[in-house]
Amino acid sequence: MRALAIGVFALAACAPEVPAPSAVLPAGHPALTSVEQAATALPPCPSDETGRIFLGLRAACAGCHGSSGNLRFFASETAFRTMLAGNPAYVVSGDPEASVLVKLLRGEGTGSFRQMPTAGPAYAALPNAQQPVSMAEIERWIRNLGATTRVTTPDPDAPTTRRLTAEEIIASLYDQLGLTEADFLGTPGSNFDSPTTTFRGDLAVWSPDRAPGPHYGADRLATETRWRGLGGASWLEGSRRTTAVTPALMQTLRQISYAWCRMAVSKPNNSTIFRRARPTDTSATDAAAVRADLASMHLRMLGDPPTPEDVDSVFRDIFQAAEGAGAQTAWIAACASYVQDPRWLAW
Repeated sequence: MRALAIGVFALAACAPEVPAPSAVLPAGHPALTSVEQAATALPPCPSDETGRIFLGLRAACAGCHGSSGNLRFFASETAFRTMLAGNPAYVVSGDPEASVLVKLLRGEGTGSFRQMPTAGPAYAALPNAQQPVSMAEIERWIRNLGATTRVTTPDPDAPTTRRLTAEEIIASLYDQLGLTEADFLGTPGSNFDSPTTTFRGDLAVWSPDRAPGPHYGADRLATETRWRGLGGASWLEGSRRTTAVTPALMQTLRQISYAWCRMAVSKPNNSTIFRRARPTDTSATDAAAVRADLASMHLRMLGDPPTPEDVDSVFRDIFQAAEGAGAQTAWIAACASYVQDPRWLAW
């Protein structure tokens, strides 16, 4: 009986099929709101169990994973089917116990996030009235996915992948490495009442259309060269934006990844990079903290929860291989490896 009630609740926010006309009302009876009128602002009811699970979870998940959030699983039913239900990184068909989605909803995640939603109790701990679909229904749905025939033909409405633009690359690096323009620029003096802009650490990347201030001289060419290498446009010089993956792009991104990761690792109290570990930590001093921060980098920069094998690979082949030159070098190498990963460049 409870499962039936939950099912009705889950489908209450959708438009059912319009029933046959009801009996004629007595003369003088006030007009009733028709099913057609009530349904105009509602999405259609789902045609299968995957659609019902999407509709049930949407209220709890769309706030962070909707059309304007991160990992837009709930932007549409198509996005849910292709990006979440059809992705074995989150949902293992036929095996709910191995599915990351189930673990996160239970509050038993082992990656950078332990639970979903991240604020308040995990989904499984919410009161029954706030669970349009129960954990038992979600697990049963995953268990039965093994018998579902998956459509392999292209879907014109499915999410697509493209290369990040130059503007997006710079904004993403600032956000993911915990950097701001203040980390690149300083104005220590003046030259006849005109501010003198100097650089700290590495060079920033600017379009020829945007200069931070006068008197930074020859460095301007270097910042603009990087901008062009990333495919940036300039209306002043009549150059178009480039979205192709070119050798110039990869060389520029490789240079920036090492230089800017060095700035991020060296920046005092940079909690964006170091959430559990310290800049001095190595595999010998605190391997668990190092692994935890590598997992956090993987999720933040590549967008998918890492498997233990993913973390082991970077920890063993990159971090440990570089830490002979010092902890800072190891952290820079690991950070740069994520920026250079082909998945980082895709949106």
